[in-house]
Amino acid sequence: MNPLQHRLRLMPCFVLLASFVAWIGCLTPVAAQDGGDARAVGVRQTVLFGPLSKKAPAGNAGMFVGVNKFTRDDGLNELAYAVHDAIELAHLFVFELKLMPASNCYLLLSGEPASDATSIKQHLSQLKSAGAKISGADRSKILLTFLDLRKFATTSENLFVCSFSSHGFNEGRTAYVMPSDGHRELLSDTAVPLETIETKMEDSKAGHRLLLVDACQERVSARGSSSTGKAANAAFIDALKKPSGQAKLASCSPGEFSFEHGSLGGVGHGVFTYSFLEALRGGAKPDKENLVRLGSVSEYVATNV
Repeated sequence: MNPLQHRLRLMPCFVLLASFVAWIGCLTPVAAQDGGDARAVGVRQTVLFGPLSKKAPAGNAGMFVGVNKFTRDDGLNELAYAVHDAIELAHLFVFELKLMPASNCYLLLSGEPASDATSIKQHLSQLKSAGAKISGADRSKILLTFLDLRKFATTSENLFVCSFSSHGFNEGRTAYVMPSDGHRELLSDTAVPLETIETKMEDSKAGHRLLLVDACQERVSARGSSSTGKAANAAFIDALKKPSGQAKLASCSPGEFSFEHGSLGGVGHGVFTYSFLEALRGGAKPDKENLVRLGSVSEYVATNV
């Protein structure tokens, strides 16, 4: 039996937390036309999807954080595919869903795509060429970029997305996600508090706000032993349960782990992020109006993870 399958059977890694908006402005199925320009973006060959609009609203924005390497704490295990997660999520929202202008997309990365991940490198280059902002993923950069991004939304119709693929830790009742320069012995001084992200995200004028967290207390690589990982505990999950009128999707419940694996997508991804990507690339079922909504996305991710 594949070790990843075994671990996931024991510890399913998904939970939908708090209330969520019904609309994410995702995709609508379109009929395939011989010689047409419709393209398949999902895993189901029989269904073609197209964005709702040909041009992204100017007020939509997103920050996508992927941390593979940790520069200040030698005891933190490096991750293999958090950078892949961030790049593919950004590419999904900018190019495939056309939900945000590239100029409003911020990629905060620590580490590089894997040497054999040609498609990921191409997507990163495409994002750069289109005007996406690429920078490091240290604590100050994450927090200051996040504050700046809140200003893009001008109406309640706008979308604001924040995603984190990294390690997560807690100190007392406070939960943190780790930036590249985070240190476990100085969490309050060096890590990013989830409560800060939650609270400040509410200040945005965007009526559609989505927070994605692919982290437990230590994300485990399926290539090695899970003995060094620590399961998410109630404090980490409670940080996401505060009702805030925004959608929050996390990779695991208390006592569960987040996993990443090199086979996913042929390039390597976190299991949760990969399922989210696949949901919005055609996996999630459309409703009676032929719109893919966040409820359907969450159901798809929960089932597949």
